Amino acid sequence: MAGVLGVYLASEFVAGVQFVGARKIFLLIGLIFGIINYFIKPILNFFLFPVRLLTFGLIGLVINIAIVWFVSYALFPNNFQISGLVPLIITTLIIWASSFFFYLLAKRSWRKQRYDD
Repeated sequence: MAGVLGVYLASEFVAGVQFVGARKIFLLIGLIFGIINYFIKPILNFFLFPVRLLTFGLIGLVINIAIVWFVSYALFPNNFQISGLVPLIITTLIIWASSFFFYLLAKRSWRKQRYDD
């Protein structure tokens, strides 16, 4: 869900980011972001842990940029187009922010549910 929201916000508000296609493709892009972030990103974080220590965590931003680039250029080049490095970075930050927002909502809901029981 966070990937869908991030892609939507980026395509609406960032110059150089364009989404063309049906809503099914839009939802599929969000699903792909979710799958990559759930399965592949932890593996990348594990193998790049020494680099993460050396860069004080900035490699995480590079990993996120690479994921957004991969989804837009390799998987959906005709539907999700990002032209330029700055729109790519802004899109990555928007997707990260939407993921963080949903994480906070889920954490709050989990805490509330735990204390209500």
